[in-house]
Amino acid sequence: MLPKTNFYDLPRLISFRRELHSNPELSFQEFSTQSSIKSFLQSLYIPESSILTCAKTGLIVNISGQAPAQGPSFILAFRADIDALEMLENNPDLPYKSLNPQAAHACGHDGHAVCLLGFLALFLENLSVIPENKTMRLLFQPSEEDTPGDLSGADCMVKEGCLKDVDEVYGLHNCPLQFGKCFVKSGYVAAEFLNVRLKILGSGGHAGDPNIKGDPVQPGVDIYVMLRGLIQRELANKRYFCFSLPFFHAGTANNVIAEYAEIKGTFRSVDSEFTKAFTEEFTEKSRKICEDYGCKLEISIKLTCPAIINSEKEAENLKQIAIGFFGEENVGGDELFPVLGSDDFAFFSNEKPGVYFGIGIGRPEKQLHAPNFDFNDDAIDFISRFWLKIAEDRLGFKAINGLLKGNN
Repeated sequence: MLPKTNFYDLPRLISFRRELHSNPELSFQEFSTQSSIKSFLQSLYIPESSILTCAKTGLIVNISGQAPAQGPSFILAFRADIDALEMLENNPDLPYKSLNPQAAHACGHDGHAVCLLGFLALFLENLSVIPENKTMRLLFQPSEEDTPGDLSGADCMVKEGCLKDVDEVYGLHNCPLQFGKCFVKSGYVAAEFLNVRLKILGSGGHAGDPNIKGDPVQPGVDIYVMLRGLIQRELANKRYFCFSLPFFHAGTANNVIAEYAEIKGTFRSVDSEFTKAFTEEFTEKSRKICEDYGCKLEISIKLTCPAIINSEKEAENLKQIAIGFFGEENVGGDELFPVLGSDDFAFFSNEKPGVYFGIGIGRPEKQLHAPNFDFNDDAIDFISRFWLKIAEDRLGFKAINGLLKGNN
């Protein structure tokens, strides 16, 4: 039994968010972040037995109500990602700017984590009216931004059983759009993500030999030109996708023909059949180009993250919850989704009915993944309370504390 106290402390949440922002950690390296979140949980009197380590640097937290059981048992999962981007922050006047020159919270995962902690504090203040057979499961997930191994953070957590017995799972992403607007829709909301790697194997030789065969740079250039043609053709056909190859490396000196060239990039689409057809055509044409220049091609096109497809029933219900909380004029979806960005929340929603949604935090001048991004602390309060509103609906209780006036 938790002690009766006021758990929700907005100034403390803001301070903790800034602490996380100052100490960002890369994917599967979030050991200090994990430790800080665990300490925060323990300060809320969450027992050690309710806090589980998962995916090496992630956490699972289980909290059940204390009121008499009602209806069927239900486990509701909320997810927050906790890793940072591998980049240098450019906020020189920010007093809590990143102290890690290799990482920055330029996607707002520090805010995601703290909003979930804010929700938990509000949830704890309502345990007396929440049935004991209704359980909240909080997923503090590592490695959303990068997949340094074979598994992303979400994929790893799922394989380790984080969704066992879960009935529904929800995740949000902050958006530098209209403050206080909720974006939710059913169906496709985020693209599938494929890593593309090409290695063109030539013969190498002296740059002064006019008869040299197998220069890997020329087929690489032709592959780029070919790809641009394919992209323009499909854009004219109104296809919604993105195929970029920003990495091209070959050679070590200006008088040596390279033995090989490497090209790397990503493919994103919300149509798996189109993805298959396009990448197969690209592969076939790339091989032919390399053969024409006397080179061989090694190519890998690997699905790293599936598309996020929101469950229709759960998404429509969440939309109604949002309308009741934010007002109908502040709820949308089609104007934002689907996006060509990807999120490994897809591994959760592929396993259980789930919804991935967006929340506007204002500050359009600070775009996601930009070096000057900083999560807007003014959004912590209403996001924490919206999480509570979702829990109230899905777990079937009437909150006695924590909902905004006018939204009860």
